Amino acid sequence: RRLSSRSPTAEEIVAWRSQRRSIELEREEVLRYDTPLVWRLQGNPRGPLPPPPNASVTANASSPLPAARGKPRMGICVIGQMARLELSSKLRHVIAPLGLIFDIDVVLALGPRSRVHYVNKDTDSGGRKDWTPRELRQRVSAAQSAVNSSGTVVIDSEAQDKDPLLHFSYVAAGDKYNNIAAKDERVRSHVRQWRALWLCYRHFARLEAAGGSPYRVFLKLRDDSLFLRDLLSPRKVAVWRRAVVVKNCNAFEGLNDKVAVLDAAAGASFFAQPLLDWYFNYSAVMHAGVSLKNPETYLLAIMKLHRVRVRRVEADLLPAVTSRVINNKATATCIPIQRPKIGYGGHCLPQDCLIRKRVFCSRCPDSDASEWDDEYKRRATLHGCVPRDELGKWTCSQLARDRERREKGWGKGKGKGA
Repeated sequence: RRLSSRSPTAEEIVAWRSQRRSIELEREEVLRYDTPLVWRLQGNPRGPLPPPPNASVTANASSPLPAARGKPRMGICVIGQMARLELSSKLRHVIAPLGLIFDIDVVLALGPRSRVHYVNKDTDSGGRKDWTPRELRQRVSAAQSAVNSSGTVVIDSEAQDKDPLLHFSYVAAGDKYNNIAAKDERVRSHVRQWRALWLCYRHFARLEAAGGSPYRVFLKLRDDSLFLRDLLSPRKVAVWRRAVVVKNCNAFEGLNDKVAVLDAAAGASFFAQPLLDWYFNYSAVMHAGVSLKNPETYLLAIMKLHRVRVRRVEADLLPAVTSRVINNKATATCIPIQRPKIGYGGHCLPQDCLIRKRVFCSRCPDSDASEWDDEYKRRATLHGCVPRDELGKWTCSQLARDRERREKGWGKGKGKGA
């Protein structure tokens, strides 16, 4: 099979040039906004750009622009695909507690429902959810109103490029698939992720320019991120200041990019530079001192290139895991417990015993292999969750009795976040 990354056709070359031009115009439009978020992007120029012909940054659907604000301002970016979106835990454990402290703008950069695609079929297969932009806006806005948090909800379901730019050196070095011909599509999914981050950046720049206070902090989530308890308040935990904060597990030699909390000062580098550097400055990324082989190592190289401080923290500070819909007939959510998802023996999970039991008992049907169950249980004993001599008695039926001791479900008690 011909590799687009190694031997692109004339049509692909033309498409890549068109993509470059489009991104240039989008960047030039963003630079017209006179805001702190844009000033930081101007501090990393990519050379003179041609003037755009009446270009504009628009959303497929958004609520009215915010009025003057009294609380500090936060931006939440959720990327992925609309049909895979897990929403309930994000509203309960992110919007609800943080909305008491921040005015929150939420940007959902989600691919349209008709374009659902899974790359890692072994661990990411599952059902679909039938969200509509109107329903999503109503539910997010209701959660904001419930805690008196003013903010804008943007739903951008822009269809992304089918064949984004590929660099053969990055494709060939990929750490998955022995057949190199299968790597092109995987890297295309990486570029689409960076395109979604760029969409978030453009909307945040527009919203910041529309009025109100500058952003203080950003939160980046994936569509399938499921929160196991309240996210620790970035206002009370100063670990995010002047840094990008990620989990210290499943980094795959780079940065765990599933969930990140970042100081607004790092916003341009985190949201904009991955795509801009891929199209206009890739040679510099290659020489950033990181062996590029996956999106985690690429993000680490971007942070190094732009001198952004990174802090890796325990899962207790970022208590989210990957989830998925069990299948199209059952809309219930399950949690994959394969090692790439929760780490060796659950290293990417909070140490709260009840949370660990909940994850084990909410595992997806294809996570029932005995070797994973045994490994998970052995790991649990290290944290005192289950006495070693009671491993054989640990059953999911006990989970209900344990939960009765908690005042309000999974988020209370030992290990509760601020």
